[in-house]
Amino acid sequence: MDDRRNPEIRFESSGPDGVAVFVVEDLAASGTSVRVPVRLASGWADEHHERLLRVRAAWPQEVVETSPGAYEWRR
Repeated sequence: MDDRRNPEIRFESSGPDGVAVFVVEDLAASGTSVRVPVRLASGWADEHHERLLRVRAAWPQEVVETSPGAYEWRR
């Protein structure tokens, strides 16, 4: 949700070692944040990006790119 009052979940791209960092932040309500490193299977990010492209092809008006690599569902 994009009202700036809800927790945010995102991942930071993996480096050459295949570890991505998942970040969960609830800055508005509790001020809490946690970073969890996760070793991803090879090609995980590319596979999910391909899935996103298929979603955007099926529902082009629902998903918008707000900045390079950042996507949101249109309300």
